Amino acid sequence: MLKLKKVGLVILSLFLIAITIFAKEENIERHIALWHIDTTTGIADSLDVTALDTALINFHQRHNPVYQRTIASSYLANIGSPFQDKIYFNREPLEEFIFLDPYSLYRLKLSDYTFYNTTTPFADIQYTNGVGGVQQGEDRIKGKFTVNANDKFNLGFQGDLIFGRGKYASQSTKQVDFGIFTSYNGIRYTNYNIASICNFKNYENGGIKDDRYITNPESIGVYKNIKSINIPVNLSNNSNWLRGINLYTNHQYHLGKDLIVRLDSLNADSIVYKHVPISTLSFSTEFGHYARKYTANSFSNWYGRDSSFLFKDKINDSIRYENLKTSFSVIFNEEASKTKFGFAAYVENECRWYKGYANRDTSKLARTFEDDFIVGAKLFKKNGDYFRFDVDGNIVALGTSVGSFSVEGGVEFSIPLKNDYYIDLGVDGNISYANQSLLLDNYCSTYFEWTTPLDAELVAGVTGELSIPKAGFEAFVGFENTKNKIFWNQQALPDQTNKNVQILQISASESYEIFGFGFDAKAVYQLSSNQSIVPLPTWSLYGNIYYTNKLFKVLTFQLGVDCYYNTAYYAPAYMPATGQFYNQQEKLIGNYPEMNVYLNFHLKRVRFYLAYMNFNRGLFGGDTYFNVPHYPLNPGMFKFGLSWTFYD
Repeated sequence: MLKLKKVGLVILSLFLIAITIFAKEENIERHIALWHIDTTTGIADSLDVTALDTALINFHQRHNPVYQRTIASSYLANIGSPFQDKIYFNREPLEEFIFLDPYSLYRLKLSDYTFYNTTTPFADIQYTNGVGGVQQGEDRIKGKFTVNANDKFNLGFQGDLIFGRGKYASQSTKQVDFGIFTSYNGIRYTNYNIASICNFKNYENGGIKDDRYITNPESIGVYKNIKSINIPVNLSNNSNWLRGINLYTNHQYHLGKDLIVRLDSLNADSIVYKHVPISTLSFSTEFGHYARKYTANSFSNWYGRDSSFLFKDKINDSIRYENLKTSFSVIFNEEASKTKFGFAAYVENECRWYKGYANRDTSKLARTFEDDFIVGAKLFKKNGDYFRFDVDGNIVALGTSVGSFSVEGGVEFSIPLKNDYYIDLGVDGNISYANQSLLLDNYCSTYFEWTTPLDAELVAGVTGELSIPKAGFEAFVGFENTKNKIFWNQQALPDQTNKNVQILQISASESYEIFGFGFDAKAVYQLSSNQSIVPLPTWSLYGNIYYTNKLFKVLTFQLGVDCYYNTAYYAPAYMPATGQFYNQQEKLIGNYPEMNVYLNFHLKRVRFYLAYMNFNRGLFGGDTYFNVPHYPLNPGMFKFGLSWTFYD
């Protein structure tokens, strides 16, 4: 705890010092622009300023990335623990390095980085705490700072530190994600750079030994209110450690011409030349290095496997992965096109290296290499008040995955209505034929070893969205069909079915507020054609009732109660030795309403909250509060948090 406080103070001090250095004395009009880029071509996609996290409503959900992401999740109760979304169409594409998948929630990918152009420095630092003392508390420090040296060059850095000690034994976590980013936007030259590091470590307890400690403690002679930290668990001194570094650079040179722009038709001197880029040459390079290690001081019979062939003294499963991508693009810009849409053609080369144990030989790490050469094209229209579209298609022309292809695209419409109301409509579709990670074919470790060559998956899907922002209404429909679906079977091994698996999802949400009283509701219906391959809850529901007002005309508050619920289903279990969620048919998970009471405050640029999570535990709702088999939710916990935004 002391170390964490020191880190927090250092980060806060750096932010304040940076703001002091870069802030100017004269009054400057505040303006900020932000955007994402396509990491292959470097094409920018502008974001609305509302993407900045400065809102009061439901600020208490910022304490845990799980609640920011979804209304239904599988995670191991402790903040920072491995995670899987129960909402199918929310899930991220599978990583080539499969051990990154359970931590996708905590790692900011290159495509997720936001670039800025701001007239004054912008910074935001957030601190949240789950009360539990030295043994069971949790802390999160998250911050971002960005500043322009001039009107073209921007520098920024951001970090997210999570430290959860855990309410149950042997489950502490420490997740660190940090990045530095720069951008230069000149008339003819544009440059983007990212340097990102992650360091994730969590101790594995294998779940509690007997679910009756939660569901029926009297039946095993235990007092009903036994402390969670005293409940026996399956493993101790076992840990997963994942660390990585990601480097990215993009360089663009704009080819165009200078056009005359007359500012004042009555004054011949009011003429300027504006450079209009007709086409752009873009070059990108990305390098990633990741290492994963699963360690323990001794073997455990809990796995029920013969592990005598590996390591005589202790477990030390190590594997490394590296990738290098280089791409070159020719872009015909939308702004200068007579057809009012843009076009890009690109080529990309991706090299991948794997280094791990093979054939039960622990004397050295075996190295495997893969290489793909990809050609692709994009057609897009990103500017327009009422109509936009984006289509991207590529194929592996040479290399390990030759013949693999992917086509995806979407179209958006904005339909104006009366009284400033408008409807947003969006339709997206995709089809792909591709191999999954090499690690799903071959892997060797202490408790798990497999050689299961898998066929390429053929995936086709379509989604549709409708929203009326001013009315607070959103609806979603998604359908996907997969041939040769890859999954983790009941033995926690990668497997494949040659049957078609279909997924249907329908969801709707509504948010409204009247006379200070607000209500949020969201319902998600999911249907899997094969629950033994892709298990999903039929219904996932979220409700939030609150009241908001002002105290002393300056202090805005929100007082409310929210609830998360999903119907029972055979939710995937978790395997510590591989860090993966796998299918099971032994225990139903769900039918428990997780309820939280909270109080949010907003005073100028400061937000803070007080909350008590899972307050209904032991009062009503039953004793089946499990998200994952044998991993109960945290018992009731008091939390508080603070966010301070600087924009001067």
